[in-house]
Amino acid sequence: MSRLATAALVVALAGSAAAQQAPPPKGAAGDADVDLIPDAALQSAAPGAPAAPARTSVPPLRGSVEAAAQALGWRSDPVLRAPGQDDPRTRLRTSLDLRAEGTLAPGLRGVLAHRFDLVLSEGQAVDDEHLQGSLREAYLSYRLAPDLHLDLGRVNQKDGAALGFNPADAFKANAVKVRVSEDPSVLRDARLGTVMLRGQALWDGGAIAALYAPRLDDGRGPPESLSLSPGLDRTNRQHRGQLKASQRLAQDLQPEVIVTFAEQESPRFGLSLTRAFGDAVVGYAEWSGGRRRGLVAQALREGERRRDLPPGTRPLVPSDTGEAVRSQAAIGLSLTTGFKLTMNAEYHFNEGGLTRSDWRRWVEAARASPLANGQFWLLRRFAGEGLEPVVRDSLFLRASWQEAFLRDLDLAALARINVYDGSAFAQVEAAYYLTGATTLTLTGNANFGHRTSELGTLRQHGSVQVKLTQHF
Repeated sequence: MSRLATAALVVALAGSAAAQQAPPPKGAAGDADVDLIPDAALQSAAPGAPAAPARTSVPPLRGSVEAAAQALGWRSDPVLRAPGQDDPRTRLRTSLDLRAEGTLAPGLRGVLAHRFDLVLSEGQAVDDEHLQGSLREAYLSYRLAPDLHLDLGRVNQKDGAALGFNPADAFKANAVKVRVSEDPSVLRDARLGTVMLRGQALWDGGAIAALYAPRLDDGRGPPESLSLSPGLDRTNRQHRGQLKASQRLAQDLQPEVIVTFAEQESPRFGLSLTRAFGDAVVGYAEWSGGRRRGLVAQALREGERRRDLPPGTRPLVPSDTGEAVRSQAAIGLSLTTGFKLTMNAEYHFNEGGLTRSDWRRWVEAARASPLANGQFWLLRRFAGEGLEPVVRDSLFLRASWQEAFLRDLDLAALARINVYDGSAFAQVEAAYYLTGATTLTLTGNANFGHRTSELGTLRQHGSVQVKLTQHF
């Protein structure tokens, strides 16, 4: 049986399971990991996101089936063009998202989360290679004591308080196989987990955790294709360890300190904190720092690893390739109104990213030389897959409005803005709940900016997508 036929069988079985389960009410879908920790340890979600739900009984199998159609628009005269880029006018996607969890023995729980995406662009025939699987989580959690847990398997480890960029999140790079949205909160939940052993101790007002993630990639070949492979070369390409601790210092202040160790890299230190200012405003900040190379040097090294570049490739634009202490930060405010409207504004700083003059030099070089153009787009791909800003200074705005105008209508909008050239990416989304378990979503994306700006140099200028989702 082909992989495509196998996936079709899985979809059919999931549909049968959906028919036997009561659909969840609107807004009932929360973080399934909540059931794995004591009530006293529950903390609020990221600023601007829904609060962590109270513990409830969770069905053993939950998920959704999606069907989406997207129309894409392309610039007719781009200043630069990514090598090998095609320009499909339409794209179709069918997705099956499954999450199963339950008690396997006293004190032992199992969690499995997997997603299948069948993505076809204009003119493509259905083929096994277009079926992409994302094993997000697959782990066992053992409760050694009421406030002591041990997890083993593939875990989506998420750190940091910010929404648009998480400097303290050490496990985000290369973990997104299929970008079904540009909303960072969606990408954070949809990414691949990392195989690890993690221990967590909790107490009233604090917690401490330690984990070890082994290297499971031999490093001798390019990354696995976007197929049904588990993608361990993406998430476990080096030995890593992490220590994390938090302690409540005041009623509304609980900072979190994170130290991450990686093979052949200097330790990376992180700090995340959130502070409420009244009932409606929340301030938050996230920082990480340590000795590391700049974005250009990291991108070239990744290009060599993928065999896109020969060993020892030097940047064709003068760049700082040495290792130095570099910081990343995200600072933001969240405002929640009485009519379910939440707005976030963040400033993002990436010390290893391109400055205003760096960007200008790279664009000029890419326009003059095909080799420099290749390095330029490799650099941008590396930043995108690492979920990091390509420039040093940028802004992020997001607004979400539940029950906007109508009880069953939710609206959301976000924007990423380059403060150097004013270019921006914007996404707007309207989700209408046809029933408690069926959602119709319309999403529009657009890139704005002059022809040599960060967003203006992208070939795609916009897209519109309509999506139907059935939850079970």
